[in-house]
Amino acid sequence: MRETKQKEQTQKNTAPGLAPIMLRFTELGPDNIEEYRKLSRHCPYLLSCYSAGVLFMWKSYYSAAYALYSGCVIIRLTINNKVCFLYPFAYTDGGDVKEALAAIEKYTSKNSIPYSFYAVPRDELPRLALRYTNMSFSVNRNESEYIYAAGDMKSFAGRKYSGRRNQVRRFKKRYPDAVLREYDQPADHRRLQRFWERFEDGFKADAPLALVELEKSKEVFANPHIYGGHFACVEEDGEIVALCYGEIVGDMLIIHIEKALVSYEGAYQFMFSGFVNKYGAGCRYVNREDDVGSPGLRKSKLQYHPIKIEEYISVDVNTELTRLSEPPKIETERLVLDLISERDEEAYNRLCLDEQHNRYWGYDYREQVTGTPPRDYFWRDAIADYENKVSLTLAIRRGGEFIGEVVINEFDYRGSANLGVRILPEYTGRGYGREALSAAAEYALYKIGLDSVTAYCYKGNTASYRLLSSCMKLEGEDEKFYYFQRKA
Repeated sequence: MRETKQKEQTQKNTAPGLAPIMLRFTELGPDNIEEYRKLSRHCPYLLSCYSAGVLFMWKSYYSAAYALYSGCVIIRLTINNKVCFLYPFAYTDGGDVKEALAAIEKYTSKNSIPYSFYAVPRDELPRLALRYTNMSFSVNRNESEYIYAAGDMKSFAGRKYSGRRNQVRRFKKRYPDAVLREYDQPADHRRLQRFWERFEDGFKADAPLALVELEKSKEVFANPHIYGGHFACVEEDGEIVALCYGEIVGDMLIIHIEKALVSYEGAYQFMFSGFVNKYGAGCRYVNREDDVGSPGLRKSKLQYHPIKIEEYISVDVNTELTRLSEPPKIETERLVLDLISERDEEAYNRLCLDEQHNRYWGYDYREQVTGTPPRDYFWRDAIADYENKVSLTLAIRRGGEFIGEVVINEFDYRGSANLGVRILPEYTGRGYGREALSAAAEYALYKIGLDSVTAYCYKGNTASYRLLSSCMKLEGEDEKFYYFQRKA
């Protein structure tokens, strides 16, 4: 996958004109879970995927990591080898979510990673719609979470909660000595084992994830000192008959795990209400997470009258390359530009492996590859980027012969991208680079539909400076680069 190549620290000489932004992600683990939990207390979103408990409990699925930028928390997930993000949230009063989004844009662009959000709160969608020019959305009802008013869950007051209230009353009448208390791992170890044995005797999985979730629940209760948060159990006659685990994010108490012996009628209601009373002080909401597509669980959660069903809205922020129905073929007076292919392997490798010729190119493949790269490494990498619609690498051909490449990449998702060009040494000095770059700029602006294209070159690269000055406008410089732009 391209996302493992970590190109954010390098730049191509006549390509990307983006100011460097360094996001340093830290994998979520036992050593920093409490640090992250403190940050998450500032999260205003009503989704459990922002919680330390969910991210760590499902670490094998999410592979979660987080970075801090401009007073915001940015969470990166890697799900089935696909990198995606949660919508950033501010953890300080001066936190700037716009700046955090800009950092994600540049991180994905520099690393040739498709820009995707795993979950965006619905209230934040307008901000994305105003920011980006091309997005797609999807919602999975089975992932939607049930949000309740915390005050209602404490007492089940009111006519609509009479059924839940009566179940608690019957449980207390039948088991007057039952208590909800904090779970104590050392003291409760044997009781916990007996509980799981009894629970599994009556357990019926009606959703594919149910068995997996049960194993995760066992792991969590075996390691409460690692997971943190709030652990409680219902004890009756010296035995555990129900378990609950949750934590607070923002002003919401999230219930991660609820398990009770079905033979103790009303145990779930007694435990749930007691847990909210014990740990939900100051919380406005209670989140009981999703129903994983279980008909029984959905019915049960709806009976508690949620005030909101919060959706997991996945968002893909697309580049303008998604508009291409087929790979381009661009013809100039002397050249043809088309998609790089396997037949270019030998010449393309020679172009990519020439260290002296590439000293101003900026991207050093050796940072990602140990030893000699596979013969098909470079052109397959370019094809993968095109298929993911994050970059377009075109072979420059003269009379059918490969003589170089032109690249359209590092899209900013708002109508601009960067250009890069390099020519085999024996063909330099003949104007092929300028001809190819000008044609690529025209194509990007008037065929793909960009508003502008940019490029830059190292200050020591006089040849690239002359090339870019001939077909683009100098827009600025810093201690290292000259920056160019061309508008439609």
